[in-house]
Amino acid sequence: MIFSMYGSSVSSYLLNMCRVLKRCEETNLVLNSEKCHFMVIEGIVLGYKILEEGIEVDKAKVDVMM
Repeated sequence: MIFSMYGSSVSSYLLNMCRVLKRCEETNLVLNSEKCHFMVIEGIVLGYKILEEGIEVDKAKVDVMM
């Protein structure tokens, strides 16, 4: 399961994150802390690089396939 949270400011991001984490707690969903990354500017999700500018294919994955 993948969660992606965002916000136009740090405070709105933190508010969104609190809502998601509270919902996880209410539904007894346990998160693996080793797989959680908070407040990153970019990340790779399912082979796609998520950036502020948009989504692009992870070039490292393409290079491996070639």
